[in-house]
Amino acid sequence: MSGAIGAVLALVVSMIAFSGIAAQADVPDPPSAAEFTAPLCPGSTAFDPTQNAGAPVLDLTSVFGERLVTYNAGGIVPLYDAFGGSVLLGPTGTVQSEAAYPPMCGTRYVASVGHAVSEWMFCTDRLSQSCGDTNGAGGLVDHDGSPIAPMTSLARNPRLDSDQEKLIAYLIQNGHAYQGVGDQSWSGATRAVSDGTTDERAALQTLIWCISDPATDASDFATTCDANIDAGEQARLLRMIPDAPSLEIALSSPTTPVAVGDTARLAIATNILNQPIQLAIGGSAADVAVCSGPATLSAGVLTVAGTDPTATTTIELCAVPSEAGTVTVDASATPPSTSHIGWSQSVNPLLTVPCQVYGTFHETQELRIDATGRLQVHADATSGTATDTPATLSGAELAATGGAANLGALWLGLGLLGFGGAAALRRVRHPRRDS
Repeated sequence: MSGAIGAVLALVVSMIAFSGIAAQADVPDPPSAAEFTAPLCPGSTAFDPTQNAGAPVLDLTSVFGERLVTYNAGGIVPLYDAFGGSVLLGPTGTVQSEAAYPPMCGTRYVASVGHAVSEWMFCTDRLSQSCGDTNGAGGLVDHDGSPIAPMTSLARNPRLDSDQEKLIAYLIQNGHAYQGVGDQSWSGATRAVSDGTTDERAALQTLIWCISDPATDASDFATTCDANIDAGEQARLLRMIPDAPSLEIALSSPTTPVAVGDTARLAIATNILNQPIQLAIGGSAADVAVCSGPATLSAGVLTVAGTDPTATTTIELCAVPSEAGTVTVDASATPPSTSHIGWSQSVNPLLTVPCQVYGTFHETQELRIDATGRLQVHADATSGTATDTPATLSGAELAATGGAANLGALWLGLGLLGFGGAAALRRVRHPRRDS
C-alpha cells in the first residue's frame, strides 16, 4: 500500500505597493438622505460617546448636518476622540482636555461593504491642532471653536519618509508592548493597541508620534520613545516589513511515490519574516513538523525567522499521510503594508497652527495572502503513472475592489506536475471583507 504524491510547481505571489497614491473615496449611491447612527470604533472609551453631556452634540455617533454632507461626498467624518468625547467638554460637562485628543474615531462610506465603517485615525503631526471637535451643526471646529474645513483625503503625509510610513502602518495594525514614563504612562498601560482601552489607544498614539515627531530632549515623551521604540527597535521592525510581501508554497516528493506513513515535504518560501503565518494541514496528513530551515510551528502558527525582507527564506515542513485520500494545505498571512493606510486632513491655509494629518488603517482594504494546496494520496502504488505533465500558467488578474490603485497587481498562476494523483495549488490575494 503506498500513496502516490506528485511534485507540484512552485507558484509565487507578490504585491507591488504604490505608496503616494491616494485611496479613492467611496461615495454612497444613492446618498444618505437622513441622519443615521455610525458604528462605534473598536475597543472601549473612558466616556460614552453617545452621552456627551454639556456639549453641542449629545450623541457623537450621529451623522447629521455638515457631517452628513461630508459623508455623502465620500469624506471621513471625525466622530469622537480617544476618550469618547468632543468639543472641549466631556460627559457631565467636565473639561476633558484642551481639545479633542487623538486618535479620532472617524466614519466613512465603504462601497465594498455597502455601509459606514468606523476606524481610528492616528495623528502624525504632534505639534499641530487635532481639529476633531464638532459644533452643533455637525461641522469641524479648531481649538478656539472656529469653524474649519471638513477632512479631505491626501496621498500621504509629506513630512514622512517611506520608513516612517512603514513603521506607522505596522504599529496601527499590530500594536506594540508599552512602558510609559511620567505624563506618558497612561495609567500604567502595558500595551499600545488601537482596539483596547482609552489608555492603551493613547499609548499607541504616543508611539506613532515617536516615529513622526521624534524628540531628543529630556521630556517624558522622549524618554518613553527611547524606552519603547528606539533606533534599534525601529530597525528590527523594518526588517519585518517587505516592500513586496510574497508567499510561495510547493509540495514536493522524491521521484518514487510516497507511501502512506512515509514523509511528504512541503516547501514554503517567503519574505514575511518573524510574523505569524497561519497554517493548517488536514485530510490524511498527520504529524507535521519543521524539518529544515529557520522556522517554528506551534498551534498552527508558522513563524519564519530572518533579517532581510528583500530576500526570500525557504523552509520545509514534513507531513506524514496516514491514509489514502486528500491532503489539504492552507497558509495565510497578513503582512503590514502602507497600501491600506489612508491619509486625511482638514486643510485650512489661514490657520497659524495647521491641522494634523491623520493616518487611518482601512481594515476593509487589508491585504491577505492565501495559499492552498490539495493532493490525492492513493492506496494503490500502481494507480498512478510516473510521467510528467507539462506545467501550465494562466493569466493575470488585478484586484479591483476597494482602493484598487493601492492594492497593486495580483498574478495568479497554476502549475501541475502529476504522478497519477491529481495535485493542485492556487494562490489568492484579496482584501479582507467586514462581515
